[in-house]
Amino acid sequence: MTCFRLLLSLGLAAASATAAVAADFNYGARGVKDYGGLAGVPVPAPVPVVESFKWYVRADFGYAVKSSGSASIDNTLGLHETHPYDRNEGPFHGSVGFGAYLTRSLRWDVTGDYRGAQKVKSGPTNYIGTTSSFDPVTSISETYYYNVTRYEEVRVANHTGLFNLYYDFNRGPGFNPYIGAGIGIAIREGRTEFTETANCYDTYRDDPSNPPPGFTGACSQPDLRKSGKPTNVNFGLAAALMAGATYEVVPGVLLDAGYRLAWQGGNTSIRPAGSGDLITAGPRTDHEIRAGLRWNVW
Repeated sequence: MTCFRLLLSLGLAAASATAAVAADFNYGARGVKDYGGLAGVPVPAPVPVVESFKWYVRADFGYAVKSSGSASIDNTLGLHETHPYDRNEGPFHGSVGFGAYLTRSLRWDVTGDYRGAQKVKSGPTNYIGTTSSFDPVTSISETYYYNVTRYEEVRVANHTGLFNLYYDFNRGPGFNPYIGAGIGIAIREGRTEFTETANCYDTYRDDPSNPPPGFTGACSQPDLRKSGKPTNVNFGLAAALMAGATYEVVPGVLLDAGYRLAWQGGNTSIRPAGSGDLITAGPRTDHEIRAGLRWNVW
């Protein structure tokens, strides 16, 4: 009986010890996750990637959906006609340039725009032309009269070089709207392309040894033909306002599309060949829709 009580006491003591160890292993009601000595390893915060590009190049293409301005034709007889540009749509243009990012939102660039020439006047014109000759031996002079038919086409073109400043809203990957303004020079070009054909129909002969002088009613001179492309270039002030948006197609390559109000000052004049008319093109304004690409290169 004594041995039985001894064994029972030892068994109860072992069971109590086992329960205590189990309680210590479970850390009470907290559990392993709440034990201070086994805290999680901290994860470093993400480091933002700094954009390294500062310079870019660009190429654009555009069309003037509306133009305003005027070109005048002044005849030596006093005739004055005006042909407003806003009766026609404006020309296509191409543009190239380079620029730099000043801050995350500010950038500048320099662009050169080449515009197609617009027709101001075209068609055939008929007039009387003359040439003359003099023989110093006989002192006989002759004047030859020609019927001249001239077909000509007069065009004016405006090219610009601009320094532009832009503000980009929320610049980053994806879609970004912007506004901008530019100032620079306008290159005003006037040119005419003509072809003339002249047929001699009469001769006025002045022969001192056989007066009186008069028309002979005949002309032995061959037909005359000539052509040319005279050009006149002038300079003026240019300015522009822009609004649009860019979209990053792939990293470093952005699609740029928007609207530009372009003003070109100054004027240019051209006098068609064989004519007393002086054609003058004055300042003009173009409402342009543009699209192009911008490449971040360095």
